[in-house]
Amino acid sequence: MEITVEGKRKPGYCNPEAVSTSDAVLIWLDTRDTQNQHRASRFCHHFVAMPTGEGETGMDPVFRQLPVARAREDAPDGDPEALLAEADVNKTGYRLSLWFPKDSLHGFDPAPGSRLGFYLAVQDVELGRQTLTVSDEFPFDSDPSQWASLELKA
Repeated sequence: MEITVEGKRKPGYCNPEAVSTSDAVLIWLDTRDTQNQHRASRFCHHFVAMPTGEGETGMDPVFRQLPVARAREDAPDGDPEALLAEADVNKTGYRLSLWFPKDSLHGFDPAPGSRLGFYLAVQDVELGRQTLTVSDEFPFDSDPSQWASLELKA
């Protein structure tokens, strides 16, 4: 997955301990695509990624799993070292590339025709927040029935 943010006038602010006030990409995945349930299950995952904020200098990208709000049961924590991120930051924005190894998604079956529930929000301190479909007026952060479906093709 790759996300590009352009049009910034000042460098982004990224603090892994203050996700809600940072430039960040928020991703929700449901490995069972349960569109008829309003509370997340152990197959629902929430990830945050930031173009900077990790490493000795704070200039390495952040990519980690978070709990899904109001979930009936949390997905098992995957190996944080398995999540891969690469960032290219410049004066006017950034490009963030993310890789989700199969083992980082509990219950994932990569067979052709299988489906994933998916939702994405890009938040930027300067540019505002963009969501995939419904806005913050809907509980997409905790309700997998609000998420889109992705069908895997061979």
